[in-house]
Amino acid sequence: MEECVFCKIVNKEEPAERIIFEDQDFLVFPSKFPSAQTHLLLIPKKHILSMAHISEEDGDILGRLLVLSRKIAELESIKDYKLVFNIGKYLHVPHLHLHLVAGDLENDRV
Repeated sequence: MEECVFCKIVNKEEPAERIIFEDQDFLVFPSKFPSAQTHLLLIPKKHILSMAHISEEDGDILGRLLVLSRKIAELESIKDYKLVFNIGKYLHVPHLHLHLVAGDLENDRV
């Protein structure tokens, strides 16, 4: 998607603060607008609008994204964390992304 900031980061048209992980299918980087001490974004390189738009064909991507979240937590030595997908009015970037948040949170309840 031409207008998608995450697609631009994937395509190296815009920089991320730092790349924590990258392979052929996924990219992980810190949020520009963190809501906790640690706030990472895990995105598939394939453009999918949101969890509301995921198809059965995307099931493998979603499963691997969840497995990647555990690997990233281990890599970053994060023991206690939350995983969050936003949909609708809570989705600020229209590209499927998983938030991995840890540390002091504004509110421990989701």
